[in-house]
Amino acid sequence: MTDATPTLSFDDIALSELFDPPPDERLHPVTLSFASRALEREYWRHFFTSNLRYLRSSWALLLTIHTLWIPIERAVFPEHYLQFWAIRFTLILPVLLLFAPLLFARRAMTRWSEPWFQELMLTGTLLELAGLGAMGFLILDRLSTEVLMYGGLVYFICLMAVHMVIRLRFIYATALGAFMLVAALAMILARDPEGGFAVYSLLGFGLAANVGGALGSYLIELFARQHFATTRSVERERERAEQLLHGILPESIADQLKVTQRSIAEGFESVSVLFADIVGFTRLSQRVPPAELVARLNVLFTSFDQLTERFGAEKIKTIGDAYMVAAGIPRPDPQHARTLARLAVAMLDAARRAEPELELRVGIHSGPVVAGVIGRRKYIYDLWGDTVNTAARMESHGAPGRIQITAATRDALADAPGLRLTARGVVKIKGKGEMPTWWLEGQLEEPLEGPLEGPLEGPLEGPLEPAPAHATGESQSNARAT
Repeated sequence: MTDATPTLSFDDIALSELFDPPPDERLHPVTLSFASRALEREYWRHFFTSNLRYLRSSWALLLTIHTLWIPIERAVFPEHYLQFWAIRFTLILPVLLLFAPLLFARRAMTRWSEPWFQELMLTGTLLELAGLGAMGFLILDRLSTEVLMYGGLVYFICLMAVHMVIRLRFIYATALGAFMLVAALAMILARDPEGGFAVYSLLGFGLAANVGGALGSYLIELFARQHFATTRSVERERERAEQLLHGILPESIADQLKVTQRSIAEGFESVSVLFADIVGFTRLSQRVPPAELVARLNVLFTSFDQLTERFGAEKIKTIGDAYMVAAGIPRPDPQHARTLARLAVAMLDAARRAEPELELRVGIHSGPVVAGVIGRRKYIYDLWGDTVNTAARMESHGAPGRIQITAATRDALADAPGLRLTARGVVKIKGKGEMPTWWLEGQLEEPLEGPLEGPLEGPLEGPLEPAPAHATGESQSNARAT
């Protein structure tokens, strides 16, 4: 008995991606760092740019508080205010002012702030706390109630700033909070080895404040990182959706559809429409496996898609083993006939290389059409009008390995270099009656080899031979009716 290997369905994969983030977006439970270093750097660039206004406001708030505290210190501690001012003006305020160019100067911000801003904030905060600690040590010569209240107020303001205001990383904020608690206890015990009420108060309230602050900064950073990862995933899916929409509809039409819910329809006075059909594909489908059939058709139509994009035409749709493409829409192109003529020659060459046992039958007609988007859930950009019907008839009444065009397309190609036209004669077309048609022949300057990538260089070479008036072409009986 063999063990069955479980397989994931598309729904399983979609749900796993929804509830289980990709490996590079997983967060370390303690440091909250992304597993991917590249994503971690991207997050901090995003953090800096998205929080720049907040960081500037926080910087201005801290500068204002330090400035306003100067007269308060003179009133509360008249015996120490000169020492306080010396520390404030030689250490605290200069360090704060050093962050001004990092936050407000564009060039300095780009070169230094983004990659190392957290470390710079950590260093600056340590220097600020060292200055405040020195000021606190001066007033601890007497552990009076006023001194304890003042010191406790400054301690909790600094702790709140470390955890909430300046947006330090959780691990940095937690480390600074622990450092502040240990430093405060050391200063009190240095002045009074017994400590007493001051030590117990600091241990109780300080520990509670540090735990609460650490929890708050952890949740803030966690939610910020999760929001960044979610926004990144949504943006990635939006780009995929746009690529899919642009694959279904012309880019200009897709852009219109994103901003309006109204019907999109437009008339074009002069365009060219091409139909191509694989001769013998039905017989082939009866003797090859389905997977091989679809794979071979996909290779051929993918090469047609690349050629269509290369020549600047617009793929409309595939119908079974038929391929429909137009030129002159949705953007008008005065050379639409020449564009499809060159494309048709290239498609014949690509079909011969991809499927030597099959042949392509192509028809082109030029004239007015109506183009628009139909559907609500599955959008289709389609063409309507007699021009479309006539182009389809040119293909169905053509011959394998040849390109049949109408008089309208022939007239549009009158001055196109690199193409040769041969009169076929008058052909009886179903639903149209008798019509004069021409074979379009051309020789690529260089055969298409290898992958179909990049622009095609150079025009199609060869003389243009107008069809002689006496040419009779092939017998009408050879035209296949549909």
